[in-house]
Amino acid sequence: MTKESPSPPPTVEGQIASLEELSDIVEAFPDGISHAFGYGSGVFSQSSDAGSRMCRPEVMPMMDLIFAVDDPLAWHRENMERYPEHYASLIRWTGPRMAHAIQTNGGGASVYFNPYVDAPTTNTSKPQRWCMGPIPQRQIKYGVVSTTDLIDDVSSWKYLYLAGRLHKPTVLIGQGHPEIMHHQQGNLMGALAASLLLVPGDNTNNNNNNSVVESLPNIFCRIAGLSYSGDFRMAVGAEDPEKIHKLVHSAGKYPLWKNLYQNAFHKLSQEGLIHITDDGDGTMEWDAHD
Repeated sequence: MTKESPSPPPTVEGQIASLEELSDIVEAFPDGISHAFGYGSGVFSQSSDAGSRMCRPEVMPMMDLIFAVDDPLAWHRENMERYPEHYASLIRWTGPRMAHAIQTNGGGASVYFNPYVDAPTTNTSKPQRWCMGPIPQRQIKYGVVSTTDLIDDVSSWKYLYLAGRLHKPTVLIGQGHPEIMHHQQGNLMGALAASLLLVPGDNTNNNNNNSVVESLPNIFCRIAGLSYSGDFRMAVGAEDPEKIHKLVHSAGKYPLWKNLYQNAFHKLSQEGLIHITDDGDGTMEWDAHD
């Protein structure tokens, strides 16, 4: 990730971590990050009192970040030299090859996470637009994935882990990797198509029994739930049961969802497959036999 990236646009409603803050954090890490994005309750508000907590990092949620890197072993080696405290003691003792081995062969989604880390930054003296003083230090959790593995997941749903995360609003940090950006459009189209297949067949238009009608918020909730299907945390109560609802209905989130799926809606609408009536919350209608 180069520092020649264009200046980020302003923070949008519902976003509690500015692009300036996110960019400063990413730039404090070693070079070689090809694609980075932020997500979760530390980046987007999921509660009504988020504004009052903005300059109080001790009560703000941990910020979640994903870094795609071309050479994970080399990146872990440099990152461990720069920030050894980010890694668990066993990983520090065994070295970067262990971090790389866990990432690639650990039986997960080919992502290595360092959680509960005090965020490094290249600039702590410049005040944020929402703070009167310097940028407050935040805790972050960052995941490292190879660029190739992220492309595989986004293009084929190999794990439906990061691909599922990218079904939801995220904040792109920097210009992004061209191939990942390209496959992300197909990832969004696939998520929308899957959500339409999950709509009950009895949601019909009263004037046309062949036409299925569903509200856009419900469509977005189904999309948000795709990557949580089968997640044991939801089954055992280790995750907030209102998680999916909050992902869609928290302050400022609904416009982010509409913007994220704007191109997919437009394409299906142009092909005559769906019809959207946007009266605020919005509804979608399509032929049940198509």
